[in-house]
Amino acid sequence: MDREHNIPNDLAECQRRLIETQHVAEETAASYELLVGEHERLQEEFATLKRMLFGPRRERVRESPDQQYLFDRGAEPLPPNEPTEEEPVSRRGRASREFPDHLPRRRVELDVAESQKLCACCGKPLVRIGEDVSEVLDCEPVKLFVAIRARQVRLLWMQRRRDFTATRA
Repeated sequence: MDREHNIPNDLAECQRRLIETQHVAEETAASYELLVGEHERLQEEFATLKRMLFGPRRERVRESPDQQYLFDRGAEPLPPNEPTEEEPVSRRGRASREFPDHLPRRRVELDVAESQKLCACCGKPLVRIGEDVSEVLDCEPVKLFVAIRARQVRLLWMQRRRDFTATRA
């Protein structure tokens, strides 16, 4: 026996070890095939469970080949409604738009009462600091104009010496 590599010098012993090694290799290959099959089955089950839990409703349940349909599935599906270049897609609600310049404007100022133009704590008069302006399309019979009042012009008032007190109409 070769002591360095642990190989027997006897031919019968070498053949016995070789046959034993082949059996171990065959058993390992068979168990490997079983593990690969089990792994594939578990991956498919995991994907199904993930789809059922997190997927969109229409994709949560896989269609069965035995499933019968209420409507004809052979009909061509409708083409998707794709927006053209002329029609921009609006994802939000109503967006405020500017009205054309050719429409006449009428200014309607909504001011606070004189009693509200005085400071609540010291009674000194408040100073006008600005205004909040908005426009809405209004209609008179046979006449269109932009009334600057629905999103009213609100005059803003505050006391001269204090910046923190502001009154809105």
